[in-house]
Amino acid sequence: MVKKNQPISENAKSVEKQSNNSISEKVRLKLWEVELFFRCPLIGMCLTLSEQKRLLSKAGISFKQKTPFEIHEMLVSSLDSENRLSIKVDNTLERKFGKKTAFLFELEEEEFVRECRKFLQNWEIGSALWAIATKAKLSPKYRYEFFGTVHMIMHYSVEENLKLKSKVIDQEKKLGTIQANLKENIRQKRILRKESESLKQELAKLQSLATAAKKEKIESELENRLKSLEADNKKLKLENDVLYKELKTLRRQIGSFKKENMHLVSELEQQRRLNESFRNEAHEIINAIMNMSQCDANCPSFSLCKKRILIVGGLERMESLYRDLIEKSGGHFEYHNGHIKRGIKDLESRVRRADRKRSQGVICCQFRLTIQDQVFVL
Repeated sequence: MVKKNQPISENAKSVEKQSNNSISEKVRLKLWEVELFFRCPLIGMCLTLSEQKRLLSKAGISFKQKTPFEIHEMLVSSLDSENRLSIKVDNTLERKFGKKTAFLFELEEEEFVRECRKFLQNWEIGSALWAIATKAKLSPKYRYEFFGTVHMIMHYSVEENLKLKSKVIDQEKKLGTIQANLKENIRQKRILRKESESLKQELAKLQSLATAAKKEKIESELENRLKSLEADNKKLKLENDVLYKELKTLRRQIGSFKKENMHLVSELEQQRRLNESFRNEAHEIINAIMNMSQCDANCPSFSLCKKRILIVGGLERMESLYRDLIEKSGGHFEYHNGHIKRGIKDLESRVRRADRKRSQGVICCQFRLTIQDQVFVL
């Protein structure tokens, strides 16, 4: 095992010296055959503490009252030779990493080194360390390179563990403070509960004394308070009654609005049907009139001969259709909507113009009659 305070240069010399020793031609070295400086990392980084204890237990070696460092030392020391414990350690690591790294031992040195570097880049430290330490033929420079990398990873891991431990300690301190505050809160809560119980008991005693003594002042206050509550209760009942009545009124209004809405919807639908019927009839009449006007010059009705046609009332939106029909037939068209709010003079003057010569004028009037809620246009 390499000592922590041993300089790197000495480690390098140790690597070189041990690598020059005769190594058998087999593919994988047993753990008691690997270099000394690899044994400590193999035990420390490839086996958990629980696995180390299990190996000692299977080998029949007691580890009671042993520190983790002492258990580590026992396993590292067993690798000095082939023995029951070192064989179990070798078999355990072979089962743990052998299957994953088996292909590495069939590679040439350069390819082997590249694959091991990939393992290290992926932080598969255990697999890389197992392959590097147990490969029978490997140049000393590569062993030294990987040993240095693993050595620095161990330092980095220790540094990270110390940081994490420091954070854990800080968190434990904060947790301790929180737990202390919680305990204090619980204690204060218990005290308050006891005080509350005590106050309840005192209140019960005072109530009992007040009842037993029948003090007029207390009775008067209680009676006044009761009257005040009764008055408030009556007031609330009156307000509640008013609100209830308003609610009933609103519900009736809603019902009335619904009925009215249904009636209006029905009337609207009826009016739509009437309008549609009127529109169809108007188109039929206009088409009939236009068809009637389809005659030649021999027909007496071929031209209106500049007769003045006055239409009074009816639908205002039909004015353009009437005008187009009459003017195409050679007549003069005038229209009055039938409204006489501003006086009848305008209507009278239009009628006189159209009736100036009865042979030259025509007056058409349309009336709207309502019979049993139905509207008729004449």
